[in-house]
Amino acid sequence: MKILHGGQAYVSHKNMPEYKAAKLAYTEAFDKKPVHVRSGGNIPIISLIINVN
Repeated sequence: MKILHGGQAYVSHKNMPEYKAAKLAYTEAFDKKPVHVRSGGNIPIISLIINVN
């Protein structure tokens, strides 16, 4: 395994207002409900921003 960066993982919870807003926007834009799938990928700066507060 090769480590590409040291960013911490971040999980968006389904009950967060931002998540609900994104779900509604997707549904309105595509006329289909999104499927909740937890899969890889992250943006390292996100966990840093969360920890600043």
